[in-house]
Amino acid sequence: MYGATRTRHRGFLRGVTAFVGAAAVVLAAPALGAPGGEEEEGFGNNLAMPILWSEASDSGARPALRGDGPQTADLTLDPTAFQDVDGVDVFLQQTANTWQAENTDAGDSGLPMTDAGKLPVTFVDWGDNLEVRNPQKPHMLRVETRLLQDVSALVDSEPADDTDATGMTAYSMVKTNDITGVGEMWGAASDATHEAVALQTDEAFVYTSQACLTIERIDNADTVAWNPATRSWTDSVSVAKCMGDTVDGPGGYGAEVTISGGITYGYVWRVPDYPAGLYRLTFSLKPESGADFTEATSVYVSEEAEAEESVAPAAATEPEDDGDADSGAPIGNPPVVDAERDLSYIDVGISYTSGKPTRPVNLAATRDVEATTLTWDAPVDEGTSPIAEYLVTGSGAGKAVADKRIPADQPLTATFDQLVGGEDYVFSIAAANESGTGDAATISVVPRTAPLQTQPPATTPPPSNGPTIPPSAAPPADKPVVQERTRAQRKVTLRLRAKALRSGKAIRIRTKGAIRTKQKSRWLADAAIVKVYFNPAGPAKARLMKKVRATAAKGYTARFTVRKSGSVFAKVARDAGHKADKSRVVTIRLAR
Repeated sequence: MYGATRTRHRGFLRGVTAFVGAAAVVLAAPALGAPGGEEEEGFGNNLAMPILWSEASDSGARPALRGDGPQTADLTLDPTAFQDVDGVDVFLQQTANTWQAENTDAGDSGLPMTDAGKLPVTFVDWGDNLEVRNPQKPHMLRVETRLLQDVSALVDSEPADDTDATGMTAYSMVKTNDITGVGEMWGAASDATHEAVALQTDEAFVYTSQACLTIERIDNADTVAWNPATRSWTDSVSVAKCMGDTVDGPGGYGAEVTISGGITYGYVWRVPDYPAGLYRLTFSLKPESGADFTEATSVYVSEEAEAEESVAPAAATEPEDDGDADSGAPIGNPPVVDAERDLSYIDVGISYTSGKPTRPVNLAATRDVEATTLTWDAPVDEGTSPIAEYLVTGSGAGKAVADKRIPADQPLTATFDQLVGGEDYVFSIAAANESGTGDAATISVVPRTAPLQTQPPATTPPPSNGPTIPPSAAPPADKPVVQERTRAQRKVTLRLRAKALRSGKAIRIRTKGAIRTKQKSRWLADAAIVKVYFNPAGPAKARLMKKVRATAAKGYTARFTVRKSGSVFAKVARDAGHKADKSRVVTIRLAR
C-alpha cells in the first residue's frame, strides 16, 4: 500500500470516567514526540500498555519487563513512592513500585494471522516531533516508531472489568509533571484501597525483534527506488541500524519500555553531524519478522480532545500562529505505509526550506535510431506549491536541442528525433512550480546510427493480373513501438467538514470524496492517488496537506489541521494513463 489513508484512533480506552474530576487519568498511550523513558540507575519503567510478541520467545531478544508472569495479579506498590495528583495517589515509575500489563505471544492471542502465519499490524505510529515540522536548527533528534494492534475483537479471559471483557488488560497512567523528555514522570493511578487501577483497552503494542531503521538524504538523489538488500532508497545511507546489531557505546537501535508505560523503537539521531537537506527515515521489517504490513495497515493518529462545539465558518482576523501542534495531528510531514515492501517512511528536512521542487528522479533514456525517448518520475519533494510543468533541455553534435515543456498532468516522457547518430547528447530535466524551477536531473545518451541504404539489383517483376500491394515496412529491430495512450476523463468530488479547535485558533478539516472515470460514455467509480491542498489566504501559496489513495468502493478521506483562513481543494495525482483533474475549491475562515 503506497500512501496509506490515515485512520483516527477511537475508543482506545474504556473505564476512565470514574476518575473524571479527580485526576487527568489516561492510558499509557504513545507519548508522541516526547522522548521520555530515560531510565535512571536502580529501577526501570513498568509496562502499562499490553504487548503482543510477534515472534516466539526463542526467536529474538525481548525487552525485560518488571513484574512476574505475563500479567501481575498482585502488584508491588511502595506506599512511600507515590505522589498526590488532584486527590489521587499515583505510584511512580522508576521506583520500587512494579506492575505489568497483559502480554502474550501473537500466535496464542486468538487474533487472525496472514497466510504466512504473521500478525497483520493495524497501525504504524511516528513521533509527532517528526510529523509536525522540520527542525531548522541542528540538534539531537529522537526518532521513535511504534506498532499498534486492534484487539477489540478479543475476549479477555481475565478482564479487569467483568462487564466489558473484550480487548486486553492495561493500567491507568497519570503524568505527574509538565516536563517533556528528561525529568518527565508518570505513575499508575490507585483507588481508595491503594490498588492500581486496571482497565480494558482496544489496542496493544506490537513487538518484533526483526525491525530496522534507515536514514538517508534524498533531495539530491538521481534515483529513488527501494533496495531490500541494502535497505536503502538511494544506496547511499547515513544511518543503517537493525535490532540486535552490536554497537560499541551509544548509537544503537532498540526497543524500550517508556516512562509512560508503552513500548517504542528509538534512536538518537546526531543531526549536527549531517549536512542540511531532505532526509528519508525508513522503518522496515525483515522477512523473518513475525509481524507484517498489509493493505489494511495505516498511519496512526491519536484522538485529540474535541470538546469544542462545531461552529459555522465566519470571517475573522487571522491570529498569529502560536507554533503548537495537536498531539497526534501531524500537519507537516505525512508518513507513508508501503505494505508491498513491509516498511513505513517519513521525509524530514534538516535546516531545509521547501520552496522549489527537488530534482526529478529515475531519469532514463531509450536509444533509438537518430532519436531518443526520455522518461522520469516526479521529485521526492514538489515544494511549497504543486508542480506545474517540467522543462527539458538538451545539446549534442555541437548545437542545442529545442526545449520541451511537459505539463505535470501529462505522462512524464519526452521524445527527441532528428538527432545525429553516434554523437553524445546530454539532456536535463527540471520541475517548476510557483516558486521557480528546481534542480535538474541530467543524463547522457548516444542515439543509434541509421543503417546504410544499399541499392538492390534491378529485376523485372513478374506479370500480375491484380493490383500490386507494396510490402509493409517493418520497424528496425532495436526501435520500440510506442502506442498512443487514450487518457480517460475523470471527475474529482470533494466534501468538507470543519470544526473549531482551541477556541477558534485552529480548524480541524475532514474531507471526503470520490473519483469517477468516463469509460465508454459511462461514469464509473475509480481508484487513484489524490492530493489534498490548502491554500492560505493572502500571498502564501497552496501546499500539499495529505496524499491519500482513493478506492473505487469507498473513495478517499483526509484529515488535517490549519491555523489560517484559506481554501481547500483536491487533485488527482498524475499517473500513466489519465489526465489530472481538480475538485471544487472550498473556502474556510478562521473563527474569532
